[in-house]
Amino acid sequence: MESGDGQDTKKNISVRASTESVDEFDRTIKKAQIEGKIPMNVSRGQVIRGLMNLAAEDTELVSEAVEADSE
Repeated sequence: MESGDGQDTKKNISVRASTESVDEFDRTIKKAQIEGKIPMNVSRGQVIRGLMNLAAEDTELVSEAVEADSE
């Protein structure tokens, strides 16, 4: 998203997640890096931003995410 003067606008967000969930997520990212599916320099934040972009266009994905978080 860009403002009228051409500067990017960003919003800082934070979430709380269990250590186990974060560790599992990080392992999945590392596995994808090792398998060559994503670049080795991809950060957790970049993956989360990408997932947010996908979810913004897919209500089914959002629904699945809510269900997974409720388990």
